[in-house]
Parts: sequence; C-alpha cells; structure tokens
Amino acid sequence: MLVVPAALRPTALMLGTLLMLGLQLAAQDPARDAKQLEAALASPEPQAVAWAAHDASVLRDRKLIGPLQRALARWRRDASPDVSLHLLDALVILDAHVPAGDLMPLIDTEPCSVAAFVLLVQEPKLNEAELLGLFRRDWPDAKQGGDSRQERQCLAIGNLLATQAPPGFAGMLAERVDLDLEIVVSSRESEREAAKQRAEVAVRHVNLRAYLRPPMKADIGWPPRPLYQFAHPTLHMTAVEIPLPPPVGIRVFRRSSEDQEEIVPVLTVRAKAAAPADSLRWLCTVAGVPVPATLRRLPPMEPQAFVAAATKARDELQNAVDTLRERLVAARAMTETEAKLLERRVTVVVHDERTDQPVPLPKIPDAR
Repeated sequence: MLVVPAALRPTALMLGTLLMLGLQLAAQDPARDAKQLEAALASPEPQAVAWAAHDASVLRDRKLIGPLQRALARWRRDASPDVSLHLLDALVILDAHVPAGDLMPLIDTEPCSVAAFVLLVQEPKLNEAELLGLFRRDWPDAKQGGDSRQERQCLAIGNLLATQAPPGFAGMLAERVDLDLEIVVSSRESEREAAKQRAEVAVRHVNLRAYLRPPMKADIGWPPRPLYQFAHPTLHMTAVEIPLPPPVGIRVFRRSSEDQEEIVPVLTVRAKAAAPADSLRWLCTVAGVPVPATLRRLPPMEPQAFVAAATKARDELQNAVDTLRERLVAARAMTETEAKLLERRVTVVVHDERTDQPVPLPKIPDAR
C-alpha cells in the first residue's frame, strides 16, 4: 500500500481550485457548438454561463436566442448583474427581441443598464408602455443638455416617443415646455471677439492629441467584460457603434475589457440657446409642424427699429405656438385641459452682447 505524505496530500482548497480551473478551461473551449452552449447556459455556475454567453456572441447562431433569454430570466431574478451583462451582450449581438419584463429590472442596474436599454428600444411600439413609464419617471428631473446616463436615456426615449405620440405624452410635455424667445444683440466688435475665442478653443482641441484609454481590469476566470455607454458629445470613440432605431437620436458604443479605446476630442461650439427646448421640439414632431425659431440674432439698431424687429419675432413665435396647440388638440394628441398649459404667452429674453454701445436696449413687452 502506497502511503502519501500528509504534506503532499491535496487539500480541499487545492481540489476546489483544480475543479474551477477545469470548468474555466471547458467554458472557454472555442469549438463548442450550439447544442453544447445551450447546455452550458443552463449551468448553475455563473462563470460557466458567462463564458457560454460570450461564446454564443462569437458563434452568432440565432438558435441560441431562446436559451440566452431563459438564462437571462433566471439570472436577473438571482440578482447576478455580471452574468446578466454577458447574456444581454450576446442578445444584442444576435439582434434578439427580448421581452420587456426581462429588461426592465435591469434598466437601472449597473453595468447592465445601457445594454438593457438597447434591447428595449428595438421594439419601441411593443414596449411603448415601459418607455413611457421611464420617461414619466425621469423627465421631471432631467436637465436640458444633461450628460448623465439617465438624462441621455431620457432624451433618447423622448425622441422615440415623439414619433409614436402615445396617449398622455404631449400633455406631459406641455407641463415643462419653454415659451421663451431668446434675442441676442451683438456688435461687430463683440462678434469678432467671439470668433477669436472660438478659434482659440479650436486650436486647443486640435493640439490635444488622441489618447488610448487603457483596457478595463479583467475579472479572473470571467470572459472579457463588455461595456455599453452612451456616446459623449465631445468625444469620438473608436469602439463599435450599436445600431439603434433612427428616431432615438443618441449613439451607443460597445467596447470590451480586452480593448484599448482611442479617444479623440471633438470641437463642439454650440451657441447659447441655439436649439429649441426638447419639449417644444417633441411637441412639433407629434403635431407634424415645423419647429419655430426660439433664437434670433439682431445687429445693433435704433431703439425703435429694435423694438419693431423683436416684437415681430415674438409674435411669429406666439402664432406658431397657438397653431401647435390647435393641431395637437385636432389630432387628439392632447386634451383641451392639457392644451390650456400651452396658452401661456411667449416671454422675450434679451441678451445684450454689444461692447461698443453704452445705451441700454429698450424692454420688449411679452405677447398679449
């Protein structure tokens, strides 16, 4: 009988480590077919499921959509966001249509939120109630031009719902619509100074070299982690762009923990109040009318001429808002009660950017 010294006997920890290593090597077998991956997706081991989802995204066999969805339903109930992320990633790559009930619990769960949103908007009509619910929740706190993940998601949903005009959407917008006319008066000298500042900003951005964002830290034993993010407006990323329905109007990129991502700063000089508030733009989309101008630039002029030009611009915007309200009611996109929220008068806000005219501009009365 062979006696093994105690020092050489395998401990429980050693056996567990060897078993885990064997599972990982088996999970990473690139030659697995769809049947083997389907079996692996039913595994109780989180890493085995994650690797199966990763390999399914490489194999791209649409027969795996059902097993991936069943695995997602199971693991999102188990509150396993790391496993759910890999399952969502495979479903995105396979262009799957996933029930909203499996996506909504993950829409606010990091790191799954953006990937879950990508799948949710692939069926905008079918998931209209869920999208409207998210918009109703987030819109009151969203900021115009906000840059957070939730604010970008809210903007994307608003762009999408404006083309579908679900009941209650227009009335929700009417509560926050801005009826301000921005009038900017600038002299030649102030225009030259503004142009000079824009040129200086451009030079700074041009001289700023592109850089490589280092790879994300990979989790030992797990497949490369995918990262989904809404595109930042001032950066151009070399990561893969995920196709979304055109009305969404927001770009989503995907990269992996294996990748080094090239980030190139992009110059974006946006004039103050250059675009109408999102709520007004969406209401015009619902009604099928042109978006009125909410910004006017005027050169220095005599007070009487300035008042006439500003009053004319104010009245044009007021008429456009009145027409918009009538169209929304006629199209039954808005009730008479909701339409009363749009009966507010246009307010004129004057920005005096002149540098060579000390005489103050006359006040423009609001529309009657």
